[in-house]
Amino acid sequence: MRKNIVFYGNANHGKSTMIGYILAALKTPRIDLDKMERYFRAEFGRDYNPNLLYTWLINKDKYKSGLIPDELSGVWTEGFYLNVTGESLRHVLRPVALEIEGENVDCTFIDTPGQHPEERDKVLHLGEVGVFCVEVGQVLDPDFDESYFDEYEIWSKIVPSAKPIILLTKIDLEGHNTEEAYREACEKIRVFGEYDEDTPIIPVAVIVKERRAMNVLERSEGTPWYTGNSLIDAVKRSAQI
Repeated sequence: MRKNIVFYGNANHGKSTMIGYILAALKTPRIDLDKMERYFRAEFGRDYNPNLLYTWLINKDKYKSGLIPDELSGVWTEGFYLNVTGESLRHVLRPVALEIEGENVDCTFIDTPGQHPEERDKVLHLGEVGVFCVEVGQVLDPDFDESYFDEYEIWSKIVPSAKPIILLTKIDLEGHNTEEAYREACEKIRVFGEYDEDTPIIPVAVIVKERRAMNVLERSEGTPWYTGNSLIDAVKRSAQI
């Protein structure tokens, strides 16, 4: 059995980071994040952004292998360097095995481009489970309204019988990790997006520097007010339907 899990939403709302974290967490220890981070630091220098580590990880096909200096030792060793610059990274497919009802199910996590609607919509047709990423800071903005959801109505047309999993991303940011913020965001999403109470809204975050996440693989102690499923549990439930 195989299931396609497609992530969609605006650019910079955490889709690639989320998939990269899941990939690294479920395929460890084959992925040495610390080593890859040294490669990226050496390549990008002052332009290095540690928050993009998981994004780079799932887009590693965009990198070439070659000799670069190790940041710690200075010795030139085999590493990765970016082969494509100034190009939008389009959809990416990554296989992950999940245990669902005692079976190992091959799930393909699909990352769609937030800034290319036509490309995104083509890839959405591949999805059997939809994960809609919405940044909590944008939801809590006073100007947030129904117009945000207009371009994403296509998912309900592609899979009319399925409800998306909505991820309320970046809840680790200051002032957003509270029950009040979560409830306000949920109310606005349900009203403006016309989602019913059966549509899961999961507060999530990937704290890249600490190599950990909230409510992704398991429920987080950092959100005691949230009693729903983790992202992976929600994906498993949706994949059974």
